[in-house]
Amino acid sequence: MAEHDGVIIVAEVTTNHFGDLERLQRMVEIAADAGADTIKVQRRSVEDFYTPDQLAEAYESPFGRTFGDYRRALELDESGFALLDRICAKAGVTWSASALDVPSFRYFAARGHRLIKLPSTVTHHEDLIDEAAASGLDVVISTGMTSSDQVERLLQRFRSSKRIYLLQCVSAYPAPIEDCNLAVVRSYWQRSQDNPRIVPGYSSHDDGAFGSCLAVAAGARMIEKHVKLGSTSWAHFDDVAVDLATGDFHEYVRQVRLAEAVTGDGRKRVNASEHHKYPWRAGHGVHS
Repeated sequence: MAEHDGVIIVAEVTTNHFGDLERLQRMVEIAADAGADTIKVQRRSVEDFYTPDQLAEAYESPFGRTFGDYRRALELDESGFALLDRICAKAGVTWSASALDVPSFRYFAARGHRLIKLPSTVTHHEDLIDEAAASGLDVVISTGMTSSDQVERLLQRFRSSKRIYLLQCVSAYPAPIEDCNLAVVRSYWQRSQDNPRIVPGYSSHDDGAFGSCLAVAAGARMIEKHVKLGSTSWAHFDDVAVDLATGDFHEYVRQVRLAEAVTGDGRKRVNASEHHKYPWRAGHGVHS
């Protein structure tokens, strides 16, 4: 991911494209129009990631009657990722991906990706952590279901990465407000002052924009938000995702950008807007 002056807003598509490339293109176009900076998808080796029993479980979807039917249908192949290259370039946004297993990490590394996300679900998978840490690539680490001691160990493991996007996250869908603990974002920001390789952020699973706006004020430089295109009864994480079809994501981005503007850069100054009532402060003599 290129250097970015402001807060990076990530439209987290995950697999809500449902393997439909026209749907994927529409989602990218709307997210880019709303002002997202980057699109995030994901990849997993379905047969390796899930057990045979899990894949055989009953699960009703348009793709069949088992969970395996559902999961297999959602995965993009190389033609899908190549299309993503093209449509993101045309829309003026970048894209990144979550790798949920070693084959997927190797796939994205071989494609030349310099930034790969390790979602909360895999931060305990030692084989994947070993592979990612040894690569030296930049990583996004989502810290849902992760203790402070585990965060410390992860930071040590990834000491060869030039950039570590360290995201506070609560792995509940939706995340209860009382569990969001956005003060953790502030603690990650404080760490970044001594260790500029760390970029603090927030992976939002709470409803709406309120938590994301507070995270920006706490120092987040990357904000992730799940997105969808319309609602379905069978899709994972449907309830927590912001709907691209309704204009809700445009409003979400607008509010996050307002939070970014009102937070400012932390450097105290006298602003031109302050002089309308007290012109003496602008150098017009001492008020008596």
